Amino acid sequence: MTKIISEEKLIEALRQKIKVSPQIVKGIGDDCAVLPYDSENYLLLSTDTLVENTHFLLNFIIPQQLGKKAIESNVSDIAAMNGLPREVLVSLVLPPETSTEFVNLLYEGMLESCKKYNLDLVGGNTTRGEKLVINITITGLVKKELVCYRSGAQVGDLLMVSGPLGGSAVALDLMLNHLPGNYLPHLEPRARLDFSQKYGHFFHALIDISDGLASEIRHICTESKVGAVIEKEKIPLSAEVRRAGQLLKKDPSEYALNGGEDYELLFTIAPQDAPKVPGIIIGKIVEEKEGMMLQERDKKIILSGGYDHFSS
Repeated sequence: MTKIISEEKLIEALRQKIKVSPQIVKGIGDDCAVLPYDSENYLLLSTDTLVENTHFLLNFIIPQQLGKKAIESNVSDIAAMNGLPREVLVSLVLPPETSTEFVNLLYEGMLESCKKYNLDLVGGNTTRGEKLVINITITGLVKKELVCYRSGAQVGDLLMVSGPLGGSAVALDLMLNHLPGNYLPHLEPRARLDFSQKYGHFFHALIDISDGLASEIRHICTESKVGAVIEKEKIPLSAEVRRAGQLLKKDPSEYALNGGEDYELLFTIAPQDAPKVPGIIIGKIVEEKEGMMLQERDKKIILSGGYDHFSS
């Protein structure tokens, strides 16, 4: 049997195969599915899975942090549609050695984040397996006039991000190499619901940065049928990311481009609206024929990379 080549190609193949009912506003291809709800709002629906040794390492994270992370990553999907979260369902796959105390602490973390966002945890499922797996299904509402898709980018738009990138990937790298540093960006990420709620009415296209900046730019460009030019020196990096890059002898911008789990927002915006939003301009939207390029000084290269769940 043929091995899965990439996550993006797998999703696109499934997208071509699956046909949704005409009343569905948006199916596969965005951070959330968008469904009819009432005269003013759409219903948002999303799901995400955290797998032991893929998304978290139990020897580095405590259960309360893991519970928070599971909720935050899903709230981020709602933020990426300009919506507000409402309810969550939690399904767990628990190895036989899992203690009741661990599960209680895991739920303490989830409930803390739920309280923060006025989320109701309304049910779920548990079963037994070899690894710990946490699956969250989340609902939300968004005003019809405010819903923002990956497909809204326009030629001439500026590309902006809501904050510095690469912190989560750097924290993980430092932990794996047993080096000191700020681990919290990886262990306790924060959804940027605050940012989208305040400034989302300015955005043309929107996505959260869960799989690295490079992947998310490709998603916006593919869905919007446009190209992009990103200026490498404008990618915002914290002092910690730059320090870790020197320590680990790696290009710090690679953490931002390929690392993932930052949960900052990437959006496109009209140039005249950019001064109204406290984000960082990293590039611009161009014609599709110009491709997706990363500019470093006077040199342009094809934008590649990003996190892929099926890469070896």
